[in-house]
Amino acid sequence: MEPIAFPLDLVELDSMSAAHIKEQITGCLLKNGFTVELLREILIGFCSDGASVMLGVKSGVGKLLQDDLQASYYGIALITDWNLLLTRHWM
Repeated sequence: MEPIAFPLDLVELDSMSAAHIKEQITGCLLKNGFTVELLREILIGFCSDGASVMLGVKSGVGKLLQDDLQASYYGIALITDWNLLLTRHWM
Protein backbone atom coordinates (compact mmCIF):
# COMPACT_ATOMS: atom_id res chain seq x y z
CA MET A 1 0.00 0.00 0.00
CA GLU A 2 1.36 3.40 -0.98
CA PRO A 3 1.42 6.24 1.56
CA ILE A 4 -1.17 8.95 1.04
CA ALA A 5 0.30 12.47 0.72
CA PHE A 6 -1.76 15.64 0.81
CA PRO A 7 -1.29 19.26 1.93
CA LEU A 8 -2.48 19.56 5.54
CA ASP A 9 -2.29 23.28 6.20
CA LEU A 10 -0.51 26.50 5.31
CA VAL A 11 1.23 28.10 8.28
CA GLU A 12 2.43 31.69 8.40
CA LEU A 13 5.79 32.08 10.15
CA ASP A 14 6.61 35.06 12.35
CA SER A 15 10.25 34.00 12.64
CA MET A 16 12.69 31.97 10.59
CA SER A 17 14.38 30.37 13.60
CA ALA A 18 14.48 26.58 13.75
CA ALA A 19 12.76 26.52 17.14
CA HIS A 20 9.86 28.65 15.89
CA ILE A 21 9.44 26.60 12.70
CA LYS A 22 9.47 23.36 14.70
CA GLU A 23 6.84 24.75 17.09
CA GLN A 24 4.65 25.81 14.15
CA ILE A 25 4.94 22.37 12.52
CA THR A 26 4.11 20.48 15.70
CA GLY A 27 1.35 22.98 16.56
CA CYS A 28 -0.20 22.47 13.11
CA LEU A 29 -0.13 18.69 13.48
CA LEU A 30 -1.65 18.84 16.98
CA LYS A 31 -4.33 21.29 15.78
CA ASN A 32 -5.27 18.85 13.02
CA GLY A 33 -5.85 15.89 15.34
CA PHE A 34 -2.46 14.27 15.70
CA THR A 35 -1.16 13.58 19.20
CA VAL A 36 2.46 13.53 20.31
CA GLU A 37 2.12 9.82 21.09
CA LEU A 38 0.75 9.09 17.62
CA LEU A 39 3.50 11.12 15.95
CA ARG A 40 6.15 9.24 17.95
CA GLU A 41 4.63 6.00 16.71
CA ILE A 42 4.09 6.81 13.01
CA LEU A 43 6.47 9.63 12.04
CA ILE A 44 9.55 8.12 10.46
CA GLY A 45 10.96 11.04 8.53
CA PHE A 46 11.11 14.71 7.65
CA CYS A 47 12.20 16.27 4.36
CA SER A 48 12.93 19.86 3.46
CA ASP A 49 14.54 21.90 0.73
CA GLY A 50 17.98 21.62 2.33
CA ALA A 51 18.22 25.07 3.94
CA SER A 52 20.61 25.05 6.90
CA VAL A 53 17.88 26.21 9.31
CA MET A 54 15.94 23.09 8.33
CA LEU A 55 18.75 20.52 8.34
CA GLY A 56 21.34 21.87 10.80
CA VAL A 57 22.85 18.88 12.62
CA LYS A 58 22.84 20.55 16.05
CA SER A 59 19.71 22.68 16.09
CA GLY A 60 17.97 22.55 12.71
CA VAL A 61 14.25 21.88 12.43
CA GLY A 62 14.86 18.24 11.46
CA LYS A 63 17.12 17.68 14.46
CA LEU A 64 14.62 19.34 16.82
CA LEU A 65 11.77 17.21 15.46
CA GLN A 66 13.94 14.13 15.70
CA ASP A 67 14.75 14.90 19.34
CA ASP A 68 11.13 15.66 20.30
CA LEU A 69 9.35 12.96 18.32
CA GLN A 70 12.07 10.31 17.95
CA ALA A 71 11.80 10.41 14.15
CA SER A 72 14.40 8.09 12.72
CA TYR A 73 15.39 10.11 9.64
CA TYR A 74 15.53 13.60 8.23
CA GLY A 75 17.05 14.74 4.98
CA ILE A 76 16.88 16.79 1.81
CA ALA A 77 13.92 16.33 -0.53
CA LEU A 78 14.89 14.94 -3.91
CA ILE A 79 12.03 16.86 -5.51
CA THR A 80 11.63 20.30 -3.97
CA ASP A 81 8.03 21.36 -3.37
CA TRP A 82 6.36 24.09 -1.28
CA ASN A 83 5.13 21.65 1.33
CA LEU A 84 7.06 19.59 3.82
CA LEU A 85 6.79 15.86 3.61
CA LEU A 86 5.85 13.97 6.73
CA THR A 87 5.90 10.28 6.05
CA ARG A 88 3.79 7.65 7.73
CA HIS A 89 5.11 4.12 8.01
CA TRP A 90 2.63 1.77 6.32
CA MET A 91 2.69 -1.89 7.26
